[in-house]
Amino acid sequence: MKNFIPRWLNDFEAKVIEILENARDNFSRQYPDVKFSCYSGPWGQEIGVDGYVISLNCLWSEHLNKEIDLVDFAVYFTHIQTQPKFTSDISWVYPSGYIEDEFNGCDVAFNKVTAADFFAQLPELINSLEAALARGMPAEIIV
Repeated sequence: MKNFIPRWLNDFEAKVIEILENARDNFSRQYPDVKFSCYSGPWGQEIGVDGYVISLNCLWSEHLNKEIDLVDFAVYFTHIQTQPKFTSDISWVYPSGYIEDEFNGCDVAFNKVTAADFFAQLPELINSLEAALARGMPAEIIV
């Protein structure tokens, strides 16, 4: 059984995915050693979160440190059917977990104002992702 995705989320997702796909295409030319993939889909239903995620995953095919070879740009939604909230960040996988940048720093109620704020900050978030790709590692590791 497929979960019902509200229209507002479909509209938001379409805009974000278009931007992330454009970024993916540009980054693919600049960073040929990185595999990029866009993803969107439900998450958290098993624990009652009723969430949804939209992401651009960036995985190095050959990396000096296999423990830190993935950085994600993700938008996370919770409670999409009742009182939707969302947040977004650019973060490295475990064990680092380092957050390169984030939108608002915590979950915020999803509405026209917060969506507009997110889209206004989106170019800065994409730039932060590009900086992470150029470094090839979390900023916390550079000494």
